[in-house]
Order: sequence, then structure tokens, then C-alpha cells
Amino acid sequence: MSGLSKTAQAILVAFMMVFMMAVLLWTLHSQKMDDQKKISADLSVANRKLVLTQAEQLAQQKVELERRVAQTIARSSTEAGRAFSTSQSVAATEVLITTADKLGVEIIELRSAGPASQKLQGVPVRSLPFSIKVEGDVLNLVDFVTALSQVFPAGTVKSVGIDLGASLNPQAGSPEMNGPRWSATVQLEVYTYDGGPNG
Repeated sequence: MSGLSKTAQAILVAFMMVFMMAVLLWTLHSQKMDDQKKISADLSVANRKLVLTQAEQLAQQKVELERRVAQTIARSSTEAGRAFSTSQSVAATEVLITTADKLGVEIIELRSAGPASQKLQGVPVRSLPFSIKVEGDVLNLVDFVTALSQVFPAGTVKSVGIDLGASLNPQAGSPEMNGPRWSATVQLEVYTYDGGPNG
């Protein structure tokens, strides 16, 4: 460069500096573009992972929600059936007591095994069985048993057993003629239509 004039040297140095600056800027620009591409690729991967994770979480939440809904429906159906059975049992018990009082007999034992679902001639019904033991005059007991088919039109008297009570004439060894207490054991089954949870 000693053969060049100072002006030429200055121009050459300036050109080299501009060239180097251009190379540096191009390198920086390329690096920036590469970084941006890498960031975009990373963001795309992260976004896909996020979408997949959210989809999995939503699927799990959907399954859990469906499970809880099914449990709630089942529990509601069971509780509704239990409430229905309880109300029917209470109503039937009240009818039995009222009928017994009206006909002059005394219920000394009343039991129920609880409701059961079954079909009568293809029709779904809920049966409520009762075991009833009553005491009183024999004619009143007959009237009571007869009245059951009237107060429970959708009911069936399965069996009746009438026995003489313990009130005997100890000297004659025969029932007292002035009103011995007889007892009757009645198996009654009351039916109601069972339309299911929505019926």
C-alpha cells in the first residue's frame, strides 16, 4: 500500500471497513433469522404440546364429569326410590291402622320386608309386603280381612290364619263365651306401578 496515495489508501480502508461492516451486519442478520426460526420452532412445539396437554386434560375432565354425573343420577334414583318406598309404606301403614280402629280390632304386630320390583303380567310394579297380626272379636277380624281388599284395590291378601287367643276359661277349658280375643295373621301385598326413575 506504500505505492498508493494517501487518498487511495483512505478510500481503500474505508471500503474495507464498509465491506467488513456489511459482512458483520449480514452475519448478525443471519444469526438473528436463525434464532427467530429456532424460537418459532420451539414455540410451535410448545404450542402443540400445550394443545395436546389441554386436550388430554379436557378428555380426563370429561370422563370424570361423566362419572360424577352418572353417580349423581344413580344416587338420585336410589334416593328417589327410597323416598317413594318410605312414603308408600307410611301411607299404607296409616290405612291399616285406621281400618283396624274403625272395625274394632287391634294391630299388635306390623312388619314389612321392604319394597321389591317385579312384573305382573308384563307390567312393572313395586310390591310392598306386610305381615300383620291383629286381635279382636272373630267377626271383626273377618271384617278387617275383607276390608283389606277394599282399602287396597291394588293389593292381594296372600294368606290368613285365625287362631284363638290365650283368653280361655280355665275351669271349662273352652273359650270364654263373652268375647274371647282371637288373633289373625295376615300376609298382605300392596302393588304400585313402577315406571322407573322417569316414570
